[in-house]
Amino acid sequence: MLNRFHQLPSITLKFIVLLAPAVTITTAVFCAIVGFLTFKEQSTALVQKLELVVQTHGGAIADPLWNVDIESAQSSVATIVLHPEIVCALVSETQWSDDIEWPIDCTNSAEQYLSISAPLITNDHNVGKLEIYYTKNHIFSTIIEDMLESALLFVLLILVSAIVAYAALRLIVHTPLDLLLSSIRASEGSDSKSSVVNWSSDDELGSVVNAYNAMRIQVELNTAELVSAREGAEKADASKTRFLANMSHELRTPLNAVIGITEMMRDQAIKKEENIEPYERVTRAGRHLLSLIDNILDFSKIEADRIELSLEEIPTQTFLHDIRSTALELARRNDNEFILECGQLPAVVRIDVLRLSQILINLIGNATKFTKQGSVVLSVNTLEIQENTAPLDFDATESLLEFRISDSGIGMSQDQVDRLFGEFTEIDQAVTRRFGGTGLGLAISQRLCQLMGSAINVTSEPGKGSEFYFQVHV
Repeated sequence: MLNRFHQLPSITLKFIVLLAPAVTITTAVFCAIVGFLTFKEQSTALVQKLELVVQTHGGAIADPLWNVDIESAQSSVATIVLHPEIVCALVSETQWSDDIEWPIDCTNSAEQYLSISAPLITNDHNVGKLEIYYTKNHIFSTIIEDMLESALLFVLLILVSAIVAYAALRLIVHTPLDLLLSSIRASEGSDSKSSVVNWSSDDELGSVVNAYNAMRIQVELNTAELVSAREGAEKADASKTRFLANMSHELRTPLNAVIGITEMMRDQAIKKEENIEPYERVTRAGRHLLSLIDNILDFSKIEADRIELSLEEIPTQTFLHDIRSTALELARRNDNEFILECGQLPAVVRIDVLRLSQILINLIGNATKFTKQGSVVLSVNTLEIQENTAPLDFDATESLLEFRISDSGIGMSQDQVDRLFGEFTEIDQAVTRRFGGTGLGLAISQRLCQLMGSAINVTSEPGKGSEFYFQVHV
């Protein structure tokens, strides 16, 4: 019930809901009190009146009885019943006649009425007893009329009080609340700005308005600072992207020259049968630096949302042949065996060749790096697309290819898997020192895969190898 009351849409309605039962109960109690007091007062007045009637008419009845004037006595008894409260009169215990009653046989039903009696005395002689039976029905009728009039007057007074209270409620509560609501709604607009609420009061609502004004000013100051900080961050990010792009070009040129000259010197050393290990070390270091530069540049482009997929159609066998050629070279470095397993595949795929190749080479390179004298397997299969799981923009001519890269390497724990795709993060410092790495390759691959509407998943167990897999619409 309390929850339903709190769900009422306005304070006015809550005010009415609270006022209606309060008015009803108060009116009922007031009417009951008025009725009880009126009944008590009129009952006392009625008894006093009837005692006076008995005294007055008693003498008029006693004298005829003493003189044995029965007809006069009967006439006096009949006059008693003329009073509206009296329903029956009875003279009994007379010595000279039978009981006198009016109306006739009224005593047969007199038990349901109230009664009052008095002896009939004349000339110091008791000549009988006078009993009158009366009812309070007329009192109840009067009480009901009084209660209705009192209730009507009371309700009118309460309604007037309620109107005054509602006007005070509107002035004291609704006005500042309406101003607060208008200001809040203004802040939800496109400009997200609202004016300070102009309301001054020393009560609780005044404190609320003052607190809101202070909060609003602080929010505007914080918003301005955040906007300024965001603009500065965007400028810094743009400058960073430009700097990385420029630096990558500046670094690539001398590195390519170093690598090229080193390879020429290695070829000459081979002809002269000299030691070529220093030249190969320089070449590996140069290619590692080039790979690092490419990763950082790709990551910065992804962060700045500057990478867009360039889809093109390419024969599936040509694409997989290029991947296999690169993978074989990577596998030989740790004496690994590379295996390509293909299921039933479409003849042509529509993909971003550069980015999909980058993902696969990253994953295969990672697998060969953490596997020695083992095997690395790339499995490519076509999956069936269920109608209830297909995306809304799915083209019926598309296929869903699943790529799985599994190895027999060192494997990973679940904790290491959970931290696998973090930027600039290596899953284990000891592994990093042993195998090297920048912590960007898998993060970039995951971001690129997400751009293609998919995600890279991992299953692994320490000492038993790992498996990376994802699906791509082609």
